[in-house]
Formats: sequence, structure tokens, C-alpha cells
Amino acid sequence: MAELENNGLPKDGEIIVTVLPNYSAAFLTIYGAVNGGREVTFDKVMTELGTKSVRHKIREDLIKNLIKSKDFDHEVKISEADMPVNGVDGKVTYHFDKTSELAPKEDENGFVDYKDLGFINNIREGTVIADITEPTEGTNGTDVRGVQMRAVPGKKANFNIGVGTALSENGLQIVATCDGHLSFKNGAFCVDSTVVVGGDVDSSIGNIDFIGDIVIK
Repeated sequence: MAELENNGLPKDGEIIVTVLPNYSAAFLTIYGAVNGGREVTFDKVMTELGTKSVRHKIREDLIKNLIKSKDFDHEVKISEADMPVNGVDGKVTYHFDKTSELAPKEDENGFVDYKDLGFINNIREGTVIADITEPTEGTNGTDVRGVQMRAVPGKKANFNIGVGTALSENGLQIVATCDGHLSFKNGAFCVDSTVVVGGDVDSSIGNIDFIGDIVIK
């Protein structure tokens, strides 16, 4: 069939190299010689890969085996990029609930104190309110040309610093800077050393046990 298609004339072996548009992989197809034409050699394949700028992690052993065994006429992956690994975004892990509601508290033994409705959330100076995880830069990759593929770095965690709190020296924690009442407002945890009660202290408020100052109106 090959002789009829080529009219009985010699035809050299052929090399086809295909590179993906993003240079993440390259593929090789070898066609054998016909009617006494010159066979494909390893050096010719390497030269053709060079013309297509394929230089990274070429599977040379595979090329040699294909030529030696004459395993032609089908496409094989001959080079593959080391893909970049993008960075991980930073995050904030809070150790306290952002929302609070007045409800009886239950202790570790299951006892419910109906007089303690949780109006005050005491916190001591230096207590860690949140841990901050820094973003990672990621790992760059290399495409089939040997050109660096840049990773996308992670984004910094988004958070606010409220009154009565501060970042630790290493920037990895939010801590209370005074004794007081911890609450979440205006997008940040705050520690107030003085609590204002806008009315009578009665059953709607419950007992108040506060380590700071209380102003009752």
C-alpha cells in the first residue's frame, strides 16, 4: 500500500512535533521510511525538537526505543512541563464567636445558670483572639521550552484590628491589650474596659460579673 501511495519512489522517514499552545506538553510522531528512503535517527529527532524550542525533560530513552523498535505512526508525549503550584491564601482563625446572644450558660457539668445570660464576655490582657496564617508564594514551574512558569502567590488574609486589640510582634496573632469585655462590632473584635448598661440591671440582663468598670444608666 505504501509503495502504491508513493508510486514506488523512495521516501525518507518523517518527524512531526506538536507543542500545545501553553507549552505544557510536546508530542512526537515518527513515520518510517518507504521504498529504501532514509530512516529517522535520534539526532534528527533532537534537531527537530530544537527547531520547535522543546528543551525541557525530553524523554530521550523513549525516542531511542521508538526508533530501535520501529514503533512508528502514532503520537507520544515526549516532553511535559513542570506546572507551577499556586500559593495558598492567608486566613484568620478566630477563637471566639462573632455573634453573641443573651441565653443561660451551661457549664462543663451540664448545669445551666439561668441568672447568667452571657451579657459580659470577660477577656484578659494578652489573650489570643485570633491566629493569622500568612499566604504562601507558591512554586514556579518550567514549560517544555525551559521557560519559567510563574506561580500565582496567595493573597493576604483580610481582617481589622479593633479597639483594645493589637497584632502580636510577629504579626501572626490578634491579642487583647487590656482586661475587659470582648465583642465583635464594625467588622472587628474589640475589648472594652468599661461597659455601659442602658437601663436597670434586671432579669433581662442577668447577673453581671465583669473585670472592668460598669456604668449603669
